[in-house]
Amino acid sequence: MASGWGITGNKGRCYDFWMDFSECMSRCREPKDCSLLREDYLECLHHAKEYQRRNRVYKEEQRQIRAASQKAKGEGRDGRQRVFGCANDPNACLDREKNPWGGTTCCFQKFCRDTTSDPNNCGTCGHACGFGLVCCDGKCVDIRNDPQHCGACFEECPGENRCSYAMCDYGG
Repeated sequence: MASGWGITGNKGRCYDFWMDFSECMSRCREPKDCSLLREDYLECLHHAKEYQRRNRVYKEEQRQIRAASQKAKGEGRDGRQRVFGCANDPNACLDREKNPWGGTTCCFQKFCRDTTSDPNNCGTCGHACGFGLVCCDGKCVDIRNDPQHCGACFEECPGENRCSYAMCDYGG
């Protein structure tokens, strides 16, 4: 609420940010001196940075889903169909001349897959990550809450910081 008091009569969630900002504005010579406090207050009200971060995480998840879908269809990066199998030679996946598309594990004696990052074959062939999870180093992780993979694989939160909404130490 504009008065700073919440609907239940208690202090609103952004009241402390408002108080810090208004105190700074009453003491400073230049309004730009309080720009960081203003930014914190506006973020508390509108969550713009949080939404931007969520959108980036969503776009990355969609990109990985599309990449996995292309791999499953057997399409290379140039859109052409792959004509390759590893049934007769399980080591064929390791040979870059035979398999330029990547993936070092022969799954189902048919396809070479990268089990470290493929969400449909995460860790082992056929192990699919659940909705909202991403395959990071062969493990299905929730990049929105995992402090070792915060927002993306291997983006570690420093120190004891928690990962919330794919951001380290969100809401501090």
